[in-house]
Amino acid sequence: DLLNREMDKIYRDNFVKLNSFCQQLFRLVFLGKKMEEIAKTLILKNKHTARNRKYRCSQELIQLMKKDSRYRELKNLD
Repeated sequence: DLLNREMDKIYRDNFVKLNSFCQQLFRLVFLGKKMEEIAKTLILKNKHTARNRKYRCSQELIQLMKKDSRYRELKNLD
């Protein structure tokens, strides 16, 4: 449980480092919005573009987390 809470903290700390577009996209995803709705809200061409942008934002977040020394430390505990 402590490990999950610490990982959540690392995730949140790195989430705020994302650009505002990625943050807004993830918030819509977390709210359970469909890709069509996300595309319309973010003024994207279609749901495929929204899905592609979600993937790129996810990759950016993963890279930020991998650079975080706390994340690397926790991963070494596994």
